[in-house]
Amino acid sequence: MKSFTSIVVLLFFTLQPLFAQKSQNIPVFYLKDSNSNFNIDSLESKSKAFLVFENKRLSYGHENKPHWLKISISNNDTISQKKLLEVDYAFLEEVNLFIIQNGKVIFKSDTIGWKYPYENRVFKHYNPVFPITIDAKSSQTVYLRIFRRYISLIPPIKVWDEGDFYQNEINRKFIWGGFGGILLLASSFGMILFLSLGKRLYLLYALYVTMALLYSLIDRGFFFEYYNDGFLGFYKKNFRQLLMNLNILFTLLYVRAYVFPNYKLTFWLLQIYRFCILLCFLAISLLWFEKYSSEHHIIISDKAALLYPFAFITPALFSFYLVFYSYFKKIDVLASKFYMIGALPLVLFTVLTNLRHYNLIPNYWFLEIEGAMLAYIFDVLILALGLGYRYKMLRVEKEKLVEEKKQNQLLVYEKGLELQNQERSRLAKELHDGLGIDISIIKMKLEALNMDFEKKGIKVKEFYETIANLDNVASNVRSFSHNIMPPDLKKNGIAIVLENLVYSLQKLNANIEINFTTNVTDKLDDKLSQNLYFIAKELINNALRHSNASIIDVELMKENNQTELKVSDNGIGYDFEKALKKDGLGLESINSRVALMNAQIEITKKPLNGISHKIIHLGKS
Repeated sequence: MKSFTSIVVLLFFTLQPLFAQKSQNIPVFYLKDSNSNFNIDSLESKSKAFLVFENKRLSYGHENKPHWLKISISNNDTISQKKLLEVDYAFLEEVNLFIIQNGKVIFKSDTIGWKYPYENRVFKHYNPVFPITIDAKSSQTVYLRIFRRYISLIPPIKVWDEGDFYQNEINRKFIWGGFGGILLLASSFGMILFLSLGKRLYLLYALYVTMALLYSLIDRGFFFEYYNDGFLGFYKKNFRQLLMNLNILFTLLYVRAYVFPNYKLTFWLLQIYRFCILLCFLAISLLWFEKYSSEHHIIISDKAALLYPFAFITPALFSFYLVFYSYFKKIDVLASKFYMIGALPLVLFTVLTNLRHYNLIPNYWFLEIEGAMLAYIFDVLILALGLGYRYKMLRVEKEKLVEEKKQNQLLVYEKGLELQNQERSRLAKELHDGLGIDISIIKMKLEALNMDFEKKGIKVKEFYETIANLDNVASNVRSFSHNIMPPDLKKNGIAIVLENLVYSLQKLNANIEINFTTNVTDKLDDKLSQNLYFIAKELINNALRHSNASIIDVELMKENNQTELKVSDNGIGYDFEKALKKDGLGLESINSRVALMNAQIEITKKPLNGISHKIIHLGKS
C-alpha cells in the first residue's frame, strides 16, 4: 500500500508541468454587492471600496450576493494584442463583462451563464470566456459581475494570451483524458467481472465509477454543448447533480454488498438503509421539482429548501457508518479497511474545500482540481484492488471447496471400492473353497457309486453325463471366482495374473491376436495391483466387444517409481468423453480408479485406426 501511494504522489509531481498554467499574473480587486443594487455607472465612485484579492480566487454563492471584480489588463507591446479573459467554472448563474475606457462603457457583454445557449456564445467554450483586444502600449479596465446562487465556489479568473490559452486547452484535455481513461478502465474491469461471475457487487462498482467519471467531466464543463437547459426535465446545472446523486445511491448499494457479504442487517440498520435509498430517489425528484416549481411559480420556503441537502448528505454519511460498523463488529474487516483507505483522500478533499470556501483555511495547492482527480483515482484503484483481492479469495475458496468435495468423493469411492474388493475376495473364496469343494465331493461320490454299479455289471449312461456336467460346473465356478478376484493376485502379482488373463482370452477368441508385454518382475502394491487389473480387464473387454479390432496389445511397464499400463488396439476407435457421458459405467469406473490411485490417464487416437489408453502412476498409491 505504501509503495502504491508513493507511485501516485510521484505521478502527480511528474505531471506538474502539464498542470502548470501560463495565465497572466494580474491584480484582481473585488467588491461584494450586499444589496444587489450596484450598476456599472456607480462603480467608478466606489473604486476605493474594492479590495485586493491576491490569488485571484473568490468564494461565490454562500452569501447569495453578486460580486464585482475589477481587473486592469495591460499591453506593453508595440502592436495590439488579443487577450482571453476566462472565468474557470461552467455553472455560474450570471457573468457580465464591462470594458471601461476614459470612464465610459465601451463594451457590455450578454449575460453568460449555464442557462445561456452554447451556440449563442461569442466565444465557444464551456467556461465564460471573453475576447478582449488591447491597443499597443495601453491598458484597459474590465469589470466582471459574477453571481452564483447558494453553493459556494471559487472559480479562478485568468487572462491568457491567445496561444497560451489553446495550449492550455490541449494540456487540460490530455489530463482529463488520462483521468477518464483510468476510471473507464476501472469501470470496464468491474463490468467484466460482473459478466463473468454474475456477482452484483462488481456491477455496482462499475456503476459507481461510471457515475463518478461522468459527474467529474460534466462538472468541469465537458459535453456542455451537447445538452441544454431542460435536458431530461432537469435544469442544465442540475444534470451533473443528478449524476452525483446516482453516484451516492450506487455507493450505498456497493457498501452494503461489499462490507456485509452474506450478512443479514439488524432490523433497525435495514430500515435506515432502506430509508437512505428512498432519500436518494427523493433528492433526484427534488432536482426535477426545482425546475418544475420555477416554471409554475411555486415558491419553495427556506426550510423546504433544506430537504435536498438532507436527502443528499444523509445516505453518504450512512454509507460511512456502515463501513465503520462492519469494521468494529468484525463483519469484514479487510473490506472495510480497503474502503476507508480508498475514500480517505476524497473525504479530506471534500472537508477541506468546504472550509476553504468559507475562508477558514488558505487555498492550498492540493485543493485544486488536480487534487480531486488524484483523490478519485486513488479511491477507484484502491477499491479495484479490494475487489481483485476478494475475487482471488473467492476463487481460492471455491477451488478449496471443489478440492474438498473431490477428496470426499474419492474417500467415499475408496471405502466403497475397498468394501467391494473385500466382498469380491470373500465371494471368490466362498465359491472356490465352499461351492467348488462341495461340487468336487458330489462328483467323487457319484464316481464311487458308478464304480459300484460297474462291479455289479450295471452301466448307467446318465452317471457319465452327470459327472461330465459337474466337471463343467466346477470349471465355470473356478473361472467365475477367478474373474471376481483372482486368487493368485496377492500371491503371484499383477504381471502373472494379466498374463494368465490374456492367455485365457486368447484361447476364447482365436481370430483376435492378444499380446501381453511386461518388464515387471516384482509384486506391486495390493491396491495398485487390484485397480490396474480391473482397469486392464475393462479395457480389453471393451476392445473385444466394440472395437472390431484384430490386434490388442497390453503392456505393463515399470521404471523407477513410475508404473504404466497401456491397452491399445487397431480397431475403429471412439471418443472417450462422449462414450463416458452416453453410457459409460465401465469407463466411469476406470476414471474413478485412476483418480483414486492419484494417477493420470492418456487416451490417444492412432493416425490410421485404433486407440491407445495409457494409465501412468507415480509412486505408491
